[in-house]
Amino acid sequence: MTTTNDRQRPTIALLLYEDLPDDFESGLAEQLSCEDYTFDVLRIPRGPFAGLELYLPAAVGLFIASSYFGGIISKIGEEHYSALKEAAKRLWTQSSQLRIGMTGTPGKLAAAPKFSVVYSITGEVEPNVSFKLLLRCDILGAEAEEAINTFLDMLRDLHAGLLSEDDLAALLTYRPIGGTALVTFNPKTKKIVAVNGLDHS
Repeated sequence: MTTTNDRQRPTIALLLYEDLPDDFESGLAEQLSCEDYTFDVLRIPRGPFAGLELYLPAAVGLFIASSYFGGIISKIGEEHYSALKEAAKRLWTQSSQLRIGMTGTPGKLAAAPKFSVVYSITGEVEPNVSFKLLLRCDILGAEAEEAINTFLDMLRDLHAGLLSEDDLAALLTYRPIGGTALVTFNPKTKKIVAVNGLDHS
């Protein structure tokens, strides 16, 4: 486990609030570790944070660097990509049992949040530019799994040059803040869509 920034930047990282149990990281290193890239677990303080709610670190967050989709995945194969999907879905199942509220600046937190602050996946497009997947607070298991699969496939297609310019532009409808563009899963269209992180309604 790493708690400082003195190591090589990981290709895949699990970010956890420092007071969460070790159950979240148990077995994950064995499932995701590979000699072709670095995996790490980073413990982060719970807060309070200063900033816009949806851009703040989730209690349980999975980070995937651009290098994973930009070349590593073609080297290590689909079996590992499937393992990544399963790990991401298992983390959602575990984190869905948590009840965590945000503490922050008045006016920057939603009174009745639509999206969960418990779990998120951040996929890097290029250094300092990322998409962050948000899941609705009321999402159920099957839909959450579909959302995670669709998001990871979108990242894979984007890095492979298979995402159309129109689709990419739609994902960037709202200006990224701090290099992060927020997205979620639309169960009707079965697509990943942009989220306005400044809308507190």
